[in-house]
Amino acid sequence: MKISSANNLPEELSGSSQGSFIDTNSISGDSDIDAASAAGDQNQVIGELKKTIKENQRQISELEGRLNVTEIQLECQKDKVKDKDEVIRVLQNSIELITKTSELAIKELQKSEAVACNNGSHLQKENDLLESIDEIKSKVKDNNVDNFGAQLQEFECQAKQDSADSHEVDDNLEKFQEQLDKCKKQNELLELKNSQLKVELDELKSKMIESQKIEEGLRKQVSELDNNFLSVSAKLKESSEKLAEFKLFSDSFPDKQETVVLNNTKNPKLKVIERDGLEPFISVIEAIPSAWSSGWIVIQRRINGNSSLSASRTDFENGFGDITASFWLGLNLIHELTTSQRHELYIKVVDCDGVTAYARYDHFEIGNKEENYKIKSLGSYSGNAGDVFRSHESASIKSYNNGQYWHSWWEASPTNCNLNGMYNTSDQYGFFWGRLSLGSKNCHLKSCQMWIRPKIK
Repeated sequence: MKISSANNLPEELSGSSQGSFIDTNSISGDSDIDAASAAGDQNQVIGELKKTIKENQRQISELEGRLNVTEIQLECQKDKVKDKDEVIRVLQNSIELITKTSELAIKELQKSEAVACNNGSHLQKENDLLESIDEIKSKVKDNNVDNFGAQLQEFECQAKQDSADSHEVDDNLEKFQEQLDKCKKQNELLELKNSQLKVELDELKSKMIESQKIEEGLRKQVSELDNNFLSVSAKLKESSEKLAEFKLFSDSFPDKQETVVLNNTKNPKLKVIERDGLEPFISVIEAIPSAWSSGWIVIQRRINGNSSLSASRTDFENGFGDITASFWLGLNLIHELTTSQRHELYIKVVDCDGVTAYARYDHFEIGNKEENYKIKSLGSYSGNAGDVFRSHESASIKSYNNGQYWHSWWEASPTNCNLNGMYNTSDQYGFFWGRLSLGSKNCHLKSCQMWIRPKIK
């Protein structure tokens, strides 16, 4: 019964593994999305096959153990048969020996009888002796033959039984060998299927890895697209806000004309601006790309190293210069604009090496003439030029004479910048901005520009 169940178990599992093998083939044809599930089924089938192989190996070991025991028993039976044959041979030799002994005894008696013939007195004794000998011989023969026959018959029966047992053992050995060969073949078949499943599992894993790489690439592309979309959306929002700011700023400055002719040139940036409580004035309205905004009023500009902002104190108060080139808007107008509402200040400087830097303050305001135009507020700083203008907060305008012309700037202690200073002067009255005052060419600033605009909340 154990042998039969051992045969049935691998066949059932073999059929199950074949079904799983067919299912795995169908799974391998599915999309990469089901690859992970297929791999899991393959692993389960491989686990079942390993359990079946292990069970077959255990049964093979058990059958081999039983085969060894049977072989030992067969050897014992063969030894017994040999022993029985030896006993039979010994008995036969004993019978032959007794027979020969009897014959010799008869011959001796016959010789004695011949001698006794000459002696009549011994005739009766001879007859008695012969009768005794015959009786003894008959008894010995009968007893030996009966005993030997019974033992021989017993040995022959036992030999037949041992022979039958030996044939049965041989038959069982043949059956065991057949079952062992069958189990080995089934085991080889299972191992072959296991190898095939491993190959297919490796292929599925490769496909899964490739799918994961493709998915990762797609995720990166989606992430990049999302980032680009967010960046474009942010820029679009910023542009919309700046457009709204510019529109709001433009609406706050009603124009009397779009173009004003100055110095026989037409410049669309020039506008006539009116403010409540102020005389209409001409100003340059610009957009600053680095500030991502527009609507900035130019209050100071120096565009080359030869132009010098030098004039009388009155000119610095009222404004002077070429509005299309280097000029100063005027302290009075800057005061009126910055006190009418909150204004930002944007400063750009360029050194002799062409390095550009900027500083931005979100609340710029100066006092009136009675207050000597002192800087009342700068607000928060941002930029890369350095917050060197901070030391001039609360400072007043001071005019100084270079021998021919006057220069005006907010003097502080220490004076860290002077954008209205003189060229080729290395002291506090020179043209400089903090550490950017000298470049590798050992010269002062090359150009600068200052803008203001209403602060948009």
